[in-house]
Amino acid sequence: CRDPPCTPSHLTVGLAAMRHKAETGGGAMTVAQVEAFGAALESELACLLRQLELRPKSSTLVRVLLPPLSGGRSCVERLCGAWPLEERRLTQSQQATLAGFTHSCQLEMSKALRRALCKDELTTQRLGRAINQAWLSMTGTSLPALHRAPRYRGRSSDLSAAGSGADGAGGGRKRSASTSDISLQRRGNAVWSRSCPPKGRTSATRR
Repeated sequence: CRDPPCTPSHLTVGLAAMRHKAETGGGAMTVAQVEAFGAALESELACLLRQLELRPKSSTLVRVLLPPLSGGRSCVERLCGAWPLEERRLTQSQQATLAGFTHSCQLEMSKALRRALCKDELTTQRLGRAINQAWLSMTGTSLPALHRAPRYRGRSSDLSAAGSGADGAGGGRKRSASTSDISLQRRGNAVWSRSCPPKGRTSATRR
């Protein structure tokens, strides 16, 4: 969304989809719990945005919108995260609640806030932790951490050689290559040979 004053705040949180799910009784949360989650989001996110010194300044940094959809078009605010029922359309937040997600919120950021997040990865991480903290205050459980698997960038032959090399704990004694090491080396050689250009298709054959 646009910077203030065109938009009243730098960050708008839409929870209308969650509220509607709670009002119809199809979700696991009550309306009171949705309102409490909105209050927790507003508190955590406003604390973060106050430290960023965003320009232009705005008296309201974070808004949380959760209007009831039963009131019609006149009651549904822009950027609240849900279409009025008369529109017969669904936002992604509404689709998430239909798919079984208990929490679904729409985040609309000003241009100034998006710039701050693009320039500093730490700020982006802090934004995620603020949302996580709001989730934690409501559910008592945190979001699962994402573990990044180690990536090996060397050749497969180097990997098998490193596995069958000197063992520092054994006083420099070499261990014999196991069956898994040999099969790994064979697979690596097969992949390496396929990656080379086939013979007969190049102007000069390498030896």
